[in-house]
Amino acid sequence: MERRRVIQGDERWFPTPADIIAYNLMEAMRQPPCPICGLMRRAEERFLFSLFWENVNSPHVRKRLRDSLGFCATHTRAVRQAVNHPWVGPLGIAILYRDFAQTVLEGVSRPAPLYARLFARENHRVLRLLSPTKPCWLCEQSEERERTYLGALVAGLDASPALRERYGVSHGLCLAHAERTIHTARSGEARRVIATAAARQAQRDNSDAIANLLLCQCGAADITASTRLEMQCPGCHAEAMAEQEFLQAITPEDLARIWLRLCPTHQGQATLWTLHRHGSEFAYDLVKQTLAASESEPYDCPMCDHAHNAAWAALETAGDEARERACLPHARLALETSTPPEARTWTAAIAARMGPLVRDLGELIRKHDYRFSDEPLGKEKDSWLRALVFFGGERVNG
Repeated sequence: MERRRVIQGDERWFPTPADIIAYNLMEAMRQPPCPICGLMRRAEERFLFSLFWENVNSPHVRKRLRDSLGFCATHTRAVRQAVNHPWVGPLGIAILYRDFAQTVLEGVSRPAPLYARLFARENHRVLRLLSPTKPCWLCEQSEERERTYLGALVAGLDASPALRERYGVSHGLCLAHAERTIHTARSGEARRVIATAAARQAQRDNSDAIANLLLCQCGAADITASTRLEMQCPGCHAEAMAEQEFLQAITPEDLARIWLRLCPTHQGQATLWTLHRHGSEFAYDLVKQTLAASESEPYDCPMCDHAHNAAWAALETAGDEARERACLPHARLALETSTPPEARTWTAAIAARMGPLVRDLGELIRKHDYRFSDEPLGKEKDSWLRALVFFGGERVNG
């Protein structure tokens, strides 16, 4: 139930489920970026810091991360950036990813049981061994936080004239979160306030303000960067080239038409590219069309489809080279249509790659022990990064 409090002479509405949620929203609205994006980004940073600082060896944490074989591609990039924190470093990453590499190695090295050899296709059996049984843990937590904060904001905007007034003079939400909020708000006045604030931001001359409006900071990272490692996954390379090809052909009119169909990451990429090439003149039309849509389009990102098809074709063409260089997500993609002999070849290739990786990660962990810290680092120095690349894809921001 809604309840109103007066704090230091300022009327604030605190909607359910908890006062702290609304308090965080009110504080986040005082700063320029989208408050939902800012709160989610800070929550992810705190999660990763807590994980690598004190929870790496927690049994239930290790089991949950083992079930998902680490993190998704987006949050693998967040892990890559977290290692730069002076209190984190690569040790926690090495401990976790050695566990994941050992899990994959044990799975592909174990002989297939009789019933699997008789009744299951070899590529399906290997695919099950290499596939996570649960989704990315950080994705689950981020989605739950997003639903909580958006629900609290919608409830407050529907019920509170004071909050609508405060929202009207704030920097407002990014377009992605404004679109989700405007379609769940029950009050016509709340929808009007959200649309007016977004249109006002789109018409400003400040390019930073327009970028904050158009880009969902939760998924706007430029994923075209590569790790610059010597061996590159053909699937990742083909995906990056396909995305560049798609972006080269897109126009502001195309972006306004397909924006709602793009996934969050490709919304950020396409918007950044269009801002760079065409300036911000298209921003007002994009905001108007997006917020005027009757409902969100079904999730069918055309950019994802284009990149997926290009990666599959590249893996088919690469042959043996793909088995030596492919990351785990693209190894699973290749196994979806492989024949039994090809599946056995993939199994042997992945086992041959995991053995040295497990040893290098173990050596890196050993040399972080104070008793052996004076030993110089060798080829195991970048083993944590090679593990991130294998499990999350080549395009880890470096």
